[in-house]
Amino acid sequence: MFEKIRKSFSLKVFFAASALLICANLLLIGILYARMPQIYTIRYNARAEACMEELQNGIGKRKMEDAGRYLQQVCREYEVNICIRNTARGQAVDLPGFQSQPLEEGQETESSAGSSSTKVYVAKTDDGKEYQTLDGESGRIGAFSLFLSFEDTEPYEFLVYTPEEDRVDLFLSDLKAMLPFLLSAVLILAFGAAAVLTRWIAAPVLKISRAARALSEMDWKHSRLQMKRKDEIGVLADSMDITAGNLEQALLQRDQANEELLRELEKQKRLDQKQREFFAAASHELKTPVTVLKGQLTGMLYQVGIYRDRERYLRKSLKTVEEMERRILKILEISRLESTEITAKPEQIRLRELMEKVLEGYEELMEQKEIFCQVTVPRTLQIQADRGFFREALENLVENAVKYSPQGGEIRISIKDSREKNCLQIENTGVHIPTDKIPCLFQAFYRQEESRSKETGGAGLGLYLVKKALELQHISYEAQNTQEGFQISLWLKKTQTSEKLQTESRETSDKNDKLSV
Repeated sequence: MFEKIRKSFSLKVFFAASALLICANLLLIGILYARMPQIYTIRYNARAEACMEELQNGIGKRKMEDAGRYLQQVCREYEVNICIRNTARGQAVDLPGFQSQPLEEGQETESSAGSSSTKVYVAKTDDGKEYQTLDGESGRIGAFSLFLSFEDTEPYEFLVYTPEEDRVDLFLSDLKAMLPFLLSAVLILAFGAAAVLTRWIAAPVLKISRAARALSEMDWKHSRLQMKRKDEIGVLADSMDITAGNLEQALLQRDQANEELLRELEKQKRLDQKQREFFAAASHELKTPVTVLKGQLTGMLYQVGIYRDRERYLRKSLKTVEEMERRILKILEISRLESTEITAKPEQIRLRELMEKVLEGYEELMEQKEIFCQVTVPRTLQIQADRGFFREALENLVENAVKYSPQGGEIRISIKDSREKNCLQIENTGVHIPTDKIPCLFQAFYRQEESRSKETGGAGLGLYLVKKALELQHISYEAQNTQEGFQISLWLKKTQTSEKLQTESRETSDKNDKLSV
C-alpha cells in the first residue's frame, strides 16, 4: 500500500489534501471544545452575578408585599428565573404580582450566603422533600442560591437560574460572538494548508519548468533535475534527464564531427597548397637540366663551336640525364612517403653495421674532399626502426654532410645514451647556418644557396626526405649549430637487447668502437 502511494502522485495529492483537511477540522473542533464552555460559563456567571448584586441592593429596601413587580422586572432584564424559598418550610413562596419558578429535578444550584457560597443539587428524595443540597462537580453550570431579607421579614432563600430555552439562546449568542474568530481561524488554516499543498505540488512542477527552459536554451548545467522520486513526477524528471543527456551527447558529437571536418578541410587545403608548390618547384628543378641538355644536344647536332667535341659533351649530357633521373627518383620517393597507405615496419637494427654500409657509398667523395669521418657507435647497440626508411634517412643525412662540408672538414657520428632513448648525432664541421633558416632546411626544394650552384648540387629534397622518413617511424629530430659546425640529432627508441648490452658497450675500448674514414 505504502509502495503504491509512493509511486502515485495522484494518491499522494489525495492523501495529503485529506490529511490537511482532517487536521484543520480537528483543530477547529478542538478550539470550540476548549473555548466554548469557558466563554459560556463566563457569560452565564456574569449575568447571574449581576442579577444577584441587583437583588442584594434592591430586596432590603422593599417590603415583601411590594417586591413582586420589582422581581418581575429583574427576571425580564437579566433573563433569569427566580424562586423564593422558605428555608424553614422548604416550600416556594409566591408574592403579589410574582410567582416563584421552582427548579426542575436535577437542576444544580450554587448557594451563597454573605461571602460564602456552596453548590447545591436539587432533587426529590424518598421522604418527600423537594430539595436537597449536595456538592456538585467543579465548573458545572447551575443555579445560584442567595439568602436575603425583605424590609419587613426574616431571610428567604432566593434561587437564581437561567431557563433551558434561554441557555440555548445564550449559547447561540456566544457562538455568534466567536464567529469572527472562527472565520479568521478557518481562513488562516485554509490559506496555510493551501500554501503547503501548493508548494508541495508546484515545487517539482516549477523545477521541471525551469529545467525545460534551460534545455531549450541548451544550458546543460541547469537542465538536470536528478529527482529521487518514484511517482509520475519522478518518471517525468528521469525522462527529461535522459533526453537532456542524449541531446547533449548528440550535439557534442555533431560539434566534434564539424570540428573534425573543418580540420580535415583545412588539412586538405594545406596539402593542396603544398602539392601545387611542390609541383611548381619540381617543374622548376627539372626545367634547368632539361634546358642544359637541350642546349648541349642542339650544339652537337649543328656542330657549333666547342660542341664539335661530341664525345666530351655526350658525357656531360649523360651526367645531366643522370642528375635528372636522380631528381625524378627523389620526387617519386617523396610521393611514395606522402602516401597514406604506406606504413613503417619497425625491427631490431644494429646501428653500427647499418652506418658502415651507408658510409661505404661516400668513401670516394670524402677522399676527394679530404673529409675525415669519425663514427663512435657501439657495435652491439641495437635500435627499433624500419630498416628501409631509416637507411634512406641516414643516406640523405650523410650525403648532405659530405656535400656541404668544406675541403678538409670533419664529420662526427656519435651516440648518446639516455634513460629511455638513444640520441644519434651527425655533425659536420666548418659550416654554420643562420638560426632563422634552420626550420626551412626540412622544406621541399629549399637550399641555403640562393644561386643553386652545381658545386654542391642537389635539389633541396634530401632533408625533406629525411623528415618524411623519420615522421613515418615517429622518430624525433632536431637541427642546431654547434661551436665547430652544424649538427642533426635523432632520438631512437631502445630495444630490450640494446638495454642489456649498454654495460658491454661502455666497457668496449675506443679503438674498437671508432670507425675513421
